[in-house]
Amino acid sequence: MKGSSFNKNNPDVILTDIHMPMMNGFEMMNEILKTKPHQKFIIFTSYDTDNNLLKSVKVGAALFLKKPIDIEILRSMLMSLSVKSQDKLIKLSHDISINLER
Repeated sequence: MKGSSFNKNNPDVILTDIHMPMMNGFEMMNEILKTKPHQKFIIFTSYDTDNNLLKSVKVGAALFLKKPIDIEILRSMLMSLSVKSQDKLIKLSHDISINLER
């Protein structure tokens, strides 16, 4: 995954679809977990079969969402996965962060 957005940004949580053009979400998760074994993932898909749910959890997904995604539910999930008990500033991306003290 040389030169990837993952390497440049080092995110706390990765959102991914299962079905993508170059590699599927499961393959991407496996590649990332080789270099960052504790990476957190949220998987979303239009195909919410039991098989996809079980495979997502087995590969390492923290959460699984069915499309269309409710932005409020997604926001809550991101907050719960991003917050560490001592954190007061949560970095969602290079340009976006949330200050819990304010």
